[in-house]
Amino acid sequence: MSISLRELADLAGVSRTAVSLVMNGKSRGNVSAQKAALIRSLAHKHGYRPSLMARSLRGCERKLIGILMPMPMDYYASLFCGLLQSRLRERDYMPLFSFWRDYNDVAECYESVLYHQVDGIIAWENPTPQLAGNTPQVLYELPDCRTHDVVLLDIDTMVKEAIDHFLAAKKKRIAILGENRSRLLYQEATRYLRQKKAPPPVPWYKTWEEVAQHLTAAEVRKPDFPDAILVFNDGQAAALAAFLRKHGQRVPEKVMIIGYNNLLEILPSEPLPTFNVSHAEIVDKLIELLFRRMAQPDAELVKVLIKTTFVPESNAPVYGIGEDARRVYEHKGRKLEMKDNMQA
Repeated sequence: MSISLRELADLAGVSRTAVSLVMNGKSRGNVSAQKAALIRSLAHKHGYRPSLMARSLRGCERKLIGILMPMPMDYYASLFCGLLQSRLRERDYMPLFSFWRDYNDVAECYESVLYHQVDGIIAWENPTPQLAGNTPQVLYELPDCRTHDVVLLDIDTMVKEAIDHFLAAKKKRIAILGENRSRLLYQEATRYLRQKKAPPPVPWYKTWEEVAQHLTAAEVRKPDFPDAILVFNDGQAAALAAFLRKHGQRVPEKVMIIGYNNLLEILPSEPLPTFNVSHAEIVDKLIELLFRRMAQPDAELVKVLIKTTFVPESNAPVYGIGEDARRVYEHKGRKLEMKDNMQA
């Protein structure tokens, strides 16, 4: 149980005003460095924490970071939420999540976190980042943004590498299922295939919802069905592969599928090629840039590009949040074994 400001002042042998100045970062010139160090040491030892409400009234930090992102509907998004919470907690901050189902909800998400006077915002790709106003903000996956710091996955390189693997396997009818990225990915793939003197990508479904509603067994058996598909979600890639196998298509011999995430959500599916996304690296960089922006509001804008790694078979070792949560999954033939270091 934490102690009160009065108790901390008594332990340190100083006034309550001195404790308040130190704990609110305003001790310079008012409290000696030695005494300030003693106060911080005792505060840490005895679990003292300033009142967030009182800090807010004095115009100090709330220790809250607004997180604006699509509704977490799969392991990919849930992992981001867990990592953001744990990494911010390490800095003595807490996230305030606000989720949207589509872009029509984005304005309300901004309004929600700004109402709580968050110290900064980490926002996923959205059409109105300017709604953050003067609150420091870092964006994830908004490549054309010129007003905020941005963290991006190197999707262009990933698409080119996937195409190289398809072409090496003698595939000619390449399709891309990229959800909201589909149009841009199709354009990038077209340019790269032209360089390779190969046919352009075939027109196909743009979203998983379209696939789920319209893909039929008859279509799968048509001779012009894609023989290579890049799917930006491992769970969807696994479901598509299962559907194709059920209706007579051999994967990967006839239809090669490459996924994206290398996440646990596809277990215990047959392994597929995929790209590993370093979620921890993404979260760490978002938080690093946000705290830099909070400390230096006028700092030069930064755009960080994060590489993805090709994984020949999905379900390769994946690490959860923290060392204690690590699980390594391995395929041995068709038998799936789980090794859990928490049971070691």
